[in-house]
Amino acid sequence: MNLQQILLSPNGRIGPSSFWRGLIALIGIGAALQVIQVFLPMSLTMLISLLSIGLIYPFVVLFGKRFHDSGRSAWWFLAVLLVWFVVLAILGSVLQGIFAPDMKEMAQIAAESGNLSAVMDMSRSMARKMLLPNLVTAVGIQAGLGYFMANLKSEPGTNRFGPPEGGDVDVFD
Repeated sequence: MNLQQILLSPNGRIGPSSFWRGLIALIGIGAALQVIQVFLPMSLTMLISLLSIGLIYPFVVLFGKRFHDSGRSAWWFLAVLLVWFVVLAILGSVLQGIFAPDMKEMAQIAAESGNLSAVMDMSRSMARKMLLPNLVTAVGIQAGLGYFMANLKSEPGTNRFGPPEGGDVDVFD
């Protein structure tokens, strides 16, 4: 199965190796977009944000097909998403306190100044300070969830979501 089928076609099932291929591709694309966004002019960051939002669909497809392989509904992705957001919020708060403890102060000063340019500059400065911690956090969470998903037990043979990746193999034919 090629990467396009793995990430864009919601039908069927995928095994652990195809899941890892798709997840590594999505993690790489997401990390690249995050790095690019920090260094582009503010006028282009909205475009990068929209591209990042566009990664939601391939993530849903990828995780959904892996759940299908284990005989579960793709709706279980909502539980994975909840875990991802909770862990990201907790780690983000902790890392912000470690790597950029002055962020709240800077934001308040910039906001009180009434100068939009100062607010934008402060925002860019905070984004650069938090780039590495954010990347490590996002990649770590996605890798952890990927490990869990890759280790879901696959249902042998055809299930209600279709045949296993590569089709059923009958040794008695």
